[in-house]
Amino acid sequence: MALADNDVRDEVKPLLDSGLNSKTELLFLGLAQLKTPWGPLHQDLVSKLLHVYLTGTGTVPQFVQTRLWQVNQGLFVSGLLDLYEHDRTTLPKILKITEDLSVRN
Repeated sequence: MALADNDVRDEVKPLLDSGLNSKTELLFLGLAQLKTPWGPLHQDLVSKLLHVYLTGTGTVPQFVQTRLWQVNQGLFVSGLLDLYEHDRTTLPKILKITEDLSVRN
């Protein structure tokens, strides 16, 4: 990802874009595990994919949410907070997600 934020950005972006066309869950979970600070391209990709996996757009494998919770709880929680801030009617969905992951006590 460090390469994506310097002179070779134009060469790296197509590689990342190809990952978005297949096996997005692997790309997303890999990006979520990298240490911060994240560069602009990294942050943009993670934000877009986080929204997809938390809103349930399309088919969302349960293991993505489970693994995200295991590897980056901060990102998971901030994603849920952003989801709620943008649309307060998502609270039942957020509660369902946390219940499915046994996050709530």
